[in-house]
Amino acid sequence: MGKVIVIDRNPQIRKFIQNHLSELGFEVECFSHLDDSFSVLKTEYEKIGLILFEVSDVYYDNLDYFKEFPETDWHIPVIAMSSSNKKQVVIQTIQAGADDFILKPFNEEYFDEKVLLKLDKKTEKKEKVKTGININFNKYVQGELIKASKGKYPVGFLMIQLNHIKKEYIDEWSYYKIAQPVFKKLMDEFWDTDLGVQYGAHSLIGIFPFCDSEGILILEKKLKSAYKDYIKGNENMHGYNIDFTSVIYPQNGKNRSEILQNLIEKSIR
Repeated sequence: MGKVIVIDRNPQIRKFIQNHLSELGFEVECFSHLDDSFSVLKTEYEKIGLILFEVSDVYYDNLDYFKEFPETDWHIPVIAMSSSNKKQVVIQTIQAGADDFILKPFNEEYFDEKVLLKLDKKTEKKEKVKTGININFNKYVQGELIKASKGKYPVGFLMIQLNHIKKEYIDEWSYYKIAQPVFKKLMDEFWDTDLGVQYGAHSLIGIFPFCDSEGILILEKKLKSAYKDYIKGNENMHGYNIDFTSVIYPQNGKNRSEILQNLIEKSIR
């Protein structure tokens, strides 16, 4: 099933994750600091199915994982956990290479939806766990840019964010349940060659090969129309709006780092 590595300074968080995932049949090994985990990560990586680690607005040391293991033939899904929902924290995790982001404290349902999806396993305890494709988002982006460079064609990047107009506090699980069907509806409008990845509870990042600036504008118009159709008569969507931010390769960046940095910076202006 794959070992789960947990790296978090909070012993209560480590205990919750270890007890919960152990009950579901997963082997879990916990560490308080990234440095303590290196020997296991380097010697047992073929056995590891997921890494969960803590980040915050003042503690980014665990992102050094991506410096220690920059580019390899294997990929372990990585989820960042944080008690801070500041955009800078999310930006750091996306740019570093984390596959997803969970805001703490998390309830059991939200934790399972995120974690078990990455482990891609069904358990007896849960009646349904939605299966999904485990994808290294950053490696996918880099691969698409290499192909686009060789083929000399543009790639459009679109960040779609669902926000509450009054910025009222809504727990992440509730936000996720509201956002997920919205993003699924929007992704129904994507072509087969396009990719959409939901990051955290609030954001969807789309990658569109052969899509230039004009194509992105047409796509945004189509997605806005699909969103309007979805929210008609839907009381759950009262108070929400949707924002679109786009960049184009190669006009707005020559590589993955530049493209994602420009996309994220534009999204927070």
